[in-house]
Amino acid sequence: MCNLSCEPCFVSGASANRRLRAMALCAAAFLLVSTFGCGTGEYNDRAEQRLQELQGLSKYLEYLDNESIDVSDVQMVDGEPQVRKLGVILQLPKDIISQGKPLRVGYMEDNVEVDERRVKPPFLMGLRDFCLSYELLVPNPNTRQSQHTELPIYVYFAVSRADSVDQEELLKEIRTALVDARTIDDQGNESKTFSVVPEDWQPVTLPEKDGQPWMRLQLEGKQYFAAVPREITMDGRFDIYVHSGRDYHVVVAFRAPSSVDDERDFMTAGQIALETLKIDPPADLPEGSTPAGDAAAGESS
Repeated sequence: MCNLSCEPCFVSGASANRRLRAMALCAAAFLLVSTFGCGTGEYNDRAEQRLQELQGLSKYLEYLDNESIDVSDVQMVDGEPQVRKLGVILQLPKDIISQGKPLRVGYMEDNVEVDERRVKPPFLMGLRDFCLSYELLVPNPNTRQSQHTELPIYVYFAVSRADSVDQEELLKEIRTALVDARTIDDQGNESKTFSVVPEDWQPVTLPEKDGQPWMRLQLEGKQYFAAVPREITMDGRFDIYVHSGRDYHVVVAFRAPSSVDDERDFMTAGQIALETLKIDPPADLPEGSTPAGDAAAGESS
């Protein structure tokens, strides 16, 4: 049972989010008791059902931004680049949009084109139909590495027309690049980025009930990060997901230093973000985008 006399406390980060979630559930419980009354089986059953629904929603409040994004790419029209929304809509982990930086190939910063290793996964530079990423700098949780005050976390997007490539070919293409990936450390030594790459993609449904089908690889290894004040090679995690539906193959990946993920539950937040996926392609989707099987559960026509 929730204590309805919850008192606020001043905490930060994930603890604050959990506190807010608990307070929201307390308020919901109070409202339910006030609405349904106490002491009858029917009212109690209705209240319990509603509380379970609210608890299911609370993870989105804790981990995700309230606003959704519509993933976009850039097309050349009459020799000029134009941003085009793709109708791939979802929420992202907290602070990514409000405090992060959207990046594309050719992005300029202080009149200098940014290192492409900040724009794309540095070990997956040839990712098919890459269109957009977000970079967010967060405080380094490892105070022993005080020379690196901020570390970056990333969300990446690539969207391919369903008829442009088979899912099996796309999955093989990505996995082969990950197997072949190499990292050069701060001393100039080269090694495999990921010592272990799973043989098979893992099928997951997000959310578990009536959700979208995804294929997933979860990896960990030494990676390049554009830390502040200087770049660094350090242990990092990389989760990549592929959803294949009627109109698109949607690739979404999340990358973070391992220490940051331990602090922020970033990979957990990423998986929860994918539960919010909606696909509603624009009417001017390029010709040749023919259906590739039945639409996945929850996709728009």
